[in-house]
Amino acid sequence: PEGASCCSDLAILNIDTMKWLSPQLKGGDRPLARSGHTTCSIREKVFVFGGCTSDGVLLNDVWIFDQDNAQWSHVSTFGTVPSPRR
Repeated sequence: PEGASCCSDLAILNIDTMKWLSPQLKGGDRPLARSGHTTCSIREKVFVFGGCTSDGVLLNDVWIFDQDNAQWSHVSTFGTVPSPRR
């Protein structure tokens, strides 16, 4: 919602050690700061969908963080895109 606290921080939990990591990001391409997004991880990739900016703009973009190279990339998707959501 508008005025919500949004951030662009990235923290990854290593489930072998149960230690939180804050990777040093490479490259300049990064998702907007957001809250209320959906995130899932498949192997070394973290997927982020949607959310809301601090100005209340609803998002329906998809980003992937590759833990192997510590870089974000925006993903172009196909088909009917889900509506923006929180």
